[in-house]
Amino acid sequence: MTDIQDRPRNSVVEIEYSDGSTDEFAITASPAIIKSLVMEASKTGFFRLWNDKDGMLVRADGIRSIFVRYE
Repeated sequence: MTDIQDRPRNSVVEIEYSDGSTDEFAITASPAIIKSLVMEASKTGFFRLWNDKDGMLVRADGIRSIFVRYE
């Protein structure tokens, strides 16, 4: 049986940049993806998001905060 924390869910990721501006990006993923995204960003210097239609690549040093809302 899969733990509820491991199940993919529709989510909105809000990125706040160092200049105070924000972007939102819709994804379907389990909460476990956050750890992977942060580890990748610290390793590569880029924060990467994608869904079935779009992709987003942001320099990690320009990000102030990341917030994920699960629906």
